[in-house]
Amino acid sequence: MFLPDEQIEPIFTETVCATDEAIINAVVANASMTGREGHVVLSLPHEELKQVMRRNDR
Repeated sequence: MFLPDEQIEPIFTETVCATDEAIINAVVANASMTGREGHVVLSLPHEELKQVMRRNDR
């Protein structure tokens, strides 16, 4: 099956948008945590993330 560019382009565009949204959701939903042997991973500060996204028209 072959789809011409003008028909497949919207599929690729929406795939990129969905992937982008999933990554942002994962970053925002993340909480600070302590793992094995006391290793700490801090969550991103949401306000700073919002500022970065605004500066980049997101």
